Amino acid sequence: MHNNIVYFNEKFCQITYDTDSNIITARWYGYPLLANIQRGMEVYLDIMQNHQCNKLLSDLGKAKGTFTVANDWIANDWMPRALRAGYRACAMVYPDDVFTKFALKELNQKYEKARLTNFVLKYFHKEEDALLWLMAI
Repeated sequence: MHNNIVYFNEKFCQITYDTDSNIITARWYGYPLLANIQRGMEVYLDIMQNHQCNKLLSDLGKAKGTFTVANDWIANDWMPRALRAGYRACAMVYPDDVFTKFALKELNQKYEKARLTNFVLKYFHKEEDALLWLMAI
């Protein structure tokens, strides 16, 4: 049984927290702007800090366009704070959009360059598979 609390619900993103599995789920839509990406990711961080939650499912399946403008902020500002808050695992659902895939690849390269420890990122084609993996680790 899932007990989902909706923490954020905007046109570009919906963020829920499942109190039973202790997993954050974010579903991104359309063409997110830098400010919107930052707003959504700050919500992730608040949930992580307030619920000692360390797992995130980020579904980019309906996202479009590139978000490379946000990648430096994510890698250099948000990620260190999230790791300090206990962030340990992210299951990402691949986007259909080629430009979103490009942005995701660039972000992944930044993570690899930073040699993040105690953190695992895995990609999936279906949200259900991503959720099962997060629940198993």
